[in-house]
Amino acid sequence: MAGTSAAAWPHGRSGGVVADGVCRDVAEARELGFPVFSRGSIPATARGRLQQRSTGEPVSIAGLTVQQGDVVVDETGLAFVPRGRAEEVVRIATAIVARERAIADEVLSGAPGSRAMHDARLAGEKESVR
Repeated sequence: MAGTSAAAWPHGRSGGVVADGVCRDVAEARELGFPVFSRGSIPATARGRLQQRSTGEPVSIAGLTVQQGDVVVDETGLAFVPRGRAEEVVRIATAIVARERAIADEVLSGAPGSRAMHDARLAGEKESVR
């Protein structure tokens, strides 16, 4: 997947690409409004080597199955959220961000960083990986 491929992709039929491999021009594809989620990036072209196996089929990434319609988030690490659990995950993530932001604000206001890192609020709710 590269910028040119993203520009030519039938956007009406797809919300993006999830690849269990590396892709090229990920930033360019995202600038075109076409998210690409992959294990990494590579400068080499895939021309003549790219083989699309399917569209809309479940894919296995690092042992997790991603279904069409699942929510894919990629900021500081790739996360797959089943569509049916999206509201629950947003609620938990929002609470985590609020706790962390409150602690960061205290540090920025002069509280010792050592105290902030041992703040009981960081324990929060039990978050699960899967």
